[in-house]
Amino acid sequence: MNIDSYSVTGPDQTHPAGADKPLPLDQRIGLQGKGSNAGPDPEFDQFYDVFMSWISESTTLPQGSIQSYLKQYTNTGGELTYKTSQKQVNVLTQVMVRMKEQGLENSGAYKDVKLALVSVSASNMFVQEFMQDVFKPSDDEDDRENSSW
Repeated sequence: MNIDSYSVTGPDQTHPAGADKPLPLDQRIGLQGKGSNAGPDPEFDQFYDVFMSWISESTTLPQGSIQSYLKQYTNTGGELTYKTSQKQVNVLTQVMVRMKEQGLENSGAYKDVKLALVSVSASNMFVQEFMQDVFKPSDDEDDRENSSW
């Protein structure tokens, strides 16, 4: 087995030919921002404008207020857009990318969004792990025999 022929990158990640320099983390997880090939998203643009005006009006944000805001946020169609933790992770990631593009990464709002993202990501991982444990039966035969259905 020749270990040199195997790539350590994931299926969606590629190294440019001759690139010895490692990629920054935001590029490796798909947060390229301006360099990304995603088209404009008017729904996100509207959310971002409303979110940034809400966050700028608040002088201090209590812990959990951003998550509460996302849970109650309704789009123009009256739908609760970000009621799941995965959708909250996605939108907070987009918000951080946009704030970084606008040079707001040293602001207090950016730090609040970052803390909210960490919190929501942790709860999302917990939920995903729990769901995996519930829906994936144990491979141990003794555990299956002792379970009472």
